[in-house]
Amino acid sequence: SNHSICYIGRFDEHAGLDIAISSLKLIKEKISNIEMVVVGGGDLVIEKYKKIAEKKGVLEHIKFCGFVPKTEDAINILAKSGLGLALYKPVKDNESLYTEPSKVKEYFKAGLPVIMAKGGPDICDDIVKYKAGVVVDYNKEDIAKNIINILTNQQLYQELQKGVLEISKIFDYRENFKNTWTLICQKAENS
Repeated sequence: SNHSICYIGRFDEHAGLDIAISSLKLIKEKISNIEMVVVGGGDLVIEKYKKIAEKKGVLEHIKFCGFVPKTEDAINILAKSGLGLALYKPVKDNESLYTEPSKVKEYFKAGLPVIMAKGGPDICDDIVKYKAGVVVDYNKEDIAKNIINILTNQQLYQELQKGVLEISKIFDYRENFKNTWTLICQKAENS
């Protein structure tokens, strides 16, 4: 199956990229070919995160794509992964918690289940309700354990994909719904 996770969004400590890199170190002990695809960020901030990844010994497991101007191009990159990361830090001063989490919807448009930290945006409740992803504690151990479980448990993965289809209907992406369905079918064939 698809041993790849992806991240799109802002590059700051609240957006969850730091903790994702920390959890990658634990994930690669169980899934040696794990890859994390990162979309967004300018050169300077990418350099900073490359150094962080290098220090943690996971640089060769991360692919930095940089800023992708067209949303549909970004979604096509995300669609090649198995799982979207939305690990917003559950702290009071995190604006991500109060904004419309459009990134999460981009993962759904790409046909991806989402992994999200507890205490995140309201969309958390929908993710749980429709089983379109998994909500975890904001620590690298719980994040790693759940990512490993999702990527190695075919039955769970298929259930989550059904949830993504359901939630896509609810969010009324009429034009995207067919798209999401096609992406999920492709994923099923390739796994």
